[in-house]
Amino acid sequence: MNRQIAPAPICGTVAAIASKSAAHRLYLCASLADAPTEILCDGTSKDIEATKACLAAMEQRNALLPCGESGSTLRFLLPVAAAKGVEAVFSMEGRLPQRPLAPLDQQLTNHGVTLSRPAPHLLRVSGRLTPGEFTLPGNVSSQ
Repeated sequence: MNRQIAPAPICGTVAAIASKSAAHRLYLCASLADAPTEILCDGTSKDIEATKACLAAMEQRNALLPCGESGSTLRFLLPVAAAKGVEAVFSMEGRLPQRPLAPLDQQLTNHGVTLSRPAPHLLRVSGRLTPGEFTLPGNVSSQ
């Protein structure tokens, strides 16, 4: 079967798949804003929902942060919790507890933060992040 397609103007809309990476960053930035922020996100995932749940929990000084299996949630929110002085326990599921945190963990401890493991699936962060120079290589993790 042969079909012929004639040139014509094209118009319409295309629904783009939401970027999980961008959504994590948008919610994180919104949580640090000094005014209400509206985020329009057509799609979501377990990882994005974990980030949203953790950000909501960080409104308390002592917070249990349910990361699920989201490495982005854990890595993005560790320094945020420390910068805010939130005493937080990150709850991790699946293989997340086995995933490496280096060199991020070393930079945090070099700047006044204490990390400990009260249980294999829990990571406690305490102390307040002090200012200074932070150096992280860009080839260790996508986060």
